Amino acid sequence: MKNLKTFESFIEEAKGKKFTAADIKRMTGMPAEEDKDNDLDPDEEYSSVQSFTLENPKIEDYPLYINIYDGDKFCFWQDAAPIGLSIHTPAERNHMAQVMTEVPLPLSKLNKSIVDEVVKKASEYA
Repeated sequence: MKNLKTFESFIEEAKGKKFTAADIKRMTGMPAEEDKDNDLDPDEEYSSVQSFTLENPKIEDYPLYINIYDGDKFCFWQDAAPIGLSIHTPAERNHMAQVMTEVPLPLSKLNKSIVDEVVKKASEYA
């Protein structure tokens, strides 16, 4: 019998570790490729940043990215702009739209409905 883990236990085990494309696929349900040549230098707020391109035929002209900050926070990006989500506060979404800087959320808040929301927004943009 397979050992199935809850998403929450997966996130708890993953905190602080380096993610792989397979981890991102398990979390988002979409194939992913790590951007090993990213120019994302962690600033004073983060000790590490990983970036992954999510593969989805609906949005291939304007790829969707997920950045993982310090192994425990995330933010979605498209076309060099952070994507405000329904779980961000209105002030956070406004800040992201105006200043074009991310407001990362805890990985524990990432779920299928959030991924569906992001793909829908990205599809409307493309």
